[in-house]
Amino acid sequence: MATRQWNGSAIPVTQVTTIQVTAYDVATTYSVTLNLKTISVIAAGSVAATAAALATAWGNVGSADFQEVSASSNGVDTLVLTAVTAGKPFTVTKAVSGGAGTLGSVTAATACSGPNFWDIAANWVENSVPAAGDDVIINAGPSILYNIDQNAVTLTSLTVGPNYPSSSQIGLPSSTSPSNPSAGYPEYRTQRLKIGATTCTINSASTRMRLDLTPASSTTIVLNTGQPTNPGEDALDLAVAATANIYLRKGTVGLNYLPGDTATAAIVDVSYLTSVASDVKLRCGKALTITALKMSGGTVELNNGATTITKYDGQLTLLGGAVTTFNNYGGLLNYDGTGTLTTLNNGGQVIRRGLQGATITTLVLLAGSTGDDRDGTLTYTNAVQYSNCRPPVDSNDRGADVAWWCFGRGRTATIT
Repeated sequence: MATRQWNGSAIPVTQVTTIQVTAYDVATTYSVTLNLKTISVIAAGSVAATAAALATAWGNVGSADFQEVSASSNGVDTLVLTAVTAGKPFTVTKAVSGGAGTLGSVTAATACSGPNFWDIAANWVENSVPAAGDDVIINAGPSILYNIDQNAVTLTSLTVGPNYPSSSQIGLPSSTSPSNPSAGYPEYRTQRLKIGATTCTINSASTRMRLDLTPASSTTIVLNTGQPTNPGEDALDLAVAATANIYLRKGTVGLNYLPGDTATAAIVDVSYLTSVASDVKLRCGKALTITALKMSGGTVELNNGATTITKYDGQLTLLGGAVTTFNNYGGLLNYDGTGTLTTLNNGGQVIRRGLQGATITTLVLLAGSTGDDRDGTLTYTNAVQYSNCRPPVDSNDRGADVAWWCFGRGRTATIT
């Protein structure tokens, strides 16, 4: 076990990749693919002419991804692809169809390297790439963008510290031009740093940190993040494995929020540092199962319910999924989904929005609470219970010992 500290000191190196036309056949179509886009040429008279034709076809593609790589021919038999930007990698594949023509291997004539590569020893203070059992500290240096699929490694700890610049990022956006996707292209390189970590601590104002901690169960503590620079993004895009524990004090976080993300989180604990209402903004994915969600502040969007929710303050929007036990002791619940609440103990505020139906099996109202199902979309399986409180005598009764709940226009309640 050792400590590894990121500094990103490697010198940028321009990638050069070659593909040799190894056999010519007039009936063969030769193809090269980048980012799911393919250029193809029919055999052009010789191996040299075919290589030149591939280079010309490449140059005729106007998309942003192809423009990041220049193409030429060596004049003999080889297509030469050169990155326009030193330190920025690209990946291509090749294929042939028809006839007996062949293309040689995709060969790295000059491998890409630079200050944004996780797996370059020169980017670490100790001149050694992190290995299993290490403690990794990222508290300075440039963005970490490339060769970030480290799924075979499980660290003892991963810490992103307060001195990691807000302008530095971990991982790549889903589009190379997030604010104007039509000006860029969908990112085809690995977008999240995928690595195991027994403990992960995030305390940086970075505006984009994309972490996939699914290789191992983890405890993640988020003390701070920056604010995302683009709508629809989260400053911390976090994917966790089954039985993970997550503690949020301040930050904008998407938890297993992307399509395809699945996990069961044992504990999701949302609190605050200074502002109950705004310190934490959390979005939970549609396939994230939470055993216990605890809230004393923050704003949470929940798409797949939870086994138990205990909320003392903050705002929770329940968009989907069922909840077995919901202790809403304070703050606001926007009950927007159709999932069943088996038991709702309400001491805070509940607003039912939308016209779809849903069910509360057992509703227990506590003193000082309010609830509004003005459209009457909820079904109550059991008799509603008032616990150590009373219903209002009229619409203006808001006494400290009153629990107020609107059951819907045109509905009547019989008290026994």
